[in-house]
Amino acid sequence: MQEGSWIDSDPGHGSNIAELAGIDARITELLEQIRQLRDRRNSLVPINRLPVELLVRIFSLAQDLENAEKDNFYNWVVVTHVSRHWRSIALQEGSLWRDIIYRQRLDTQRWSMESFHRSGSWNLSVHAVLRYSYEVDMISSILSQMHRIQSIDCSGILGLSKIQNLVQQLEQPAPLIEEVKLRNISDTQSISLFSGVAPRLSSLSLLATAIVWDSDGLMFHNLTKLELSSIPTPIRPQLDEILNLLSHTRHLESLYLSGAFSVTETSESSEFIHLPALSSIFIGASESECIPLLSSITFPASVQVDVRLSCLGHRNYNPQSFFRTLANTSSDRARRISHLDIRWGPYDTARYTCWDEDQEEQAIPRISISVYTASRCASKAQWLEATQALSFLRLRKLVIKGSEAEPFHVFSPFTTSTLLSTIITTDIFLPGFIQSIDDNARAFPGLLNLTISFSGEPYVRNYALKVSKKIGCDP
Repeated sequence: MQEGSWIDSDPGHGSNIAELAGIDARITELLEQIRQLRDRRNSLVPINRLPVELLVRIFSLAQDLENAEKDNFYNWVVVTHVSRHWRSIALQEGSLWRDIIYRQRLDTQRWSMESFHRSGSWNLSVHAVLRYSYEVDMISSILSQMHRIQSIDCSGILGLSKIQNLVQQLEQPAPLIEEVKLRNISDTQSISLFSGVAPRLSSLSLLATAIVWDSDGLMFHNLTKLELSSIPTPIRPQLDEILNLLSHTRHLESLYLSGAFSVTETSESSEFIHLPALSSIFIGASESECIPLLSSITFPASVQVDVRLSCLGHRNYNPQSFFRTLANTSSDRARRISHLDIRWGPYDTARYTCWDEDQEEQAIPRISISVYTASRCASKAQWLEATQALSFLRLRKLVIKGSEAEPFHVFSPFTTSTLLSTIITTDIFLPGFIQSIDDNARAFPGLLNLTISFSGEPYVRNYALKVSKKIGCDP
């Protein structure tokens, strides 16, 4: 007898198979009934009786909780595993999938494309960090739907292969785009961004990326925020082009320019450009770049100004022209300076933070200027002449800090400020402070509070005793 033939000869074998099949069918039927009962039970739970719109809002809030760190953004999808009802709602609601977040993690790589397919016809918000060419292809395929894109935040690596594919998508018209942030996308050619068609664009941020500046400025009419930094020198715009852009930005509120433009001998503006809505401006440039820009624009007196004036390589830098330009540009603010903050760093960084006298208690900054020089800032005569361009008659608080010892004359412009009642400094500036007192017996007539941070050096005790004796207070 062959192996297994005894089963075939069993008279009850056929009936057993039929019975097993019947049991399996019954189990399947009961499981389906249990599933239906569970669905029915879930439908009676109060949260599942909420309107679909409200459930979608709850799912959206779950997204917001994860959105604080975009690396974990797609963790919110666990809500789709709670019940069939929730999953059905989430998958059918395209607005929940409109944020495309791509990072260097396998789950975000998977979910970014999944979100794209599930978003339907909803407007898209794209956030991507690109390191490899295959990633460029993937994001380029998403940006091919530029007519749906509402915001772009994209970072790359200069010289990344296939980046031209991404550039081509960025040159499509973008009728719905509102916010754009591009970093390290193109350092060899200027991008014809959206072919000049982006009527809703309100925020533009470019780092190490240059664009073809629209001569008629139509794309920039609704800008409220503009940031340009580290633009490659070969394709860096001229000051004339920046000024032409600014002439079309009547709604601009925030302006940030650092290594953003070049100045030639012919760069000059025939008329002032007024920025009536401006609330803050940051300029990181050399003196030869900064002065022409500040000389060509006007803005409200309440604007917070932060200038990082790079003067590296100029051993005999004279800040006179810069201070005079600042005074002319912001004369109203200069007369109201009540708080001055000066800080020196590794490159002799002078930082001035001026505070609105009317809001001194809230300590709201109004002007902040940093001057970077390779050597000493200036001679005593140059320093005095330069700072006289700004009025310190209302100065009440002076902060001088830094990491390097500085020339004694740093305190000289403020010795006659009658309202100056508070000075905060560090021990390395004590010799300069003492020198100012020695030069003028009536220096700092209104001084009430002197705060000194000590490094613990033994010689500091002697300086402290000398200072306390000079101003008549306990060390």
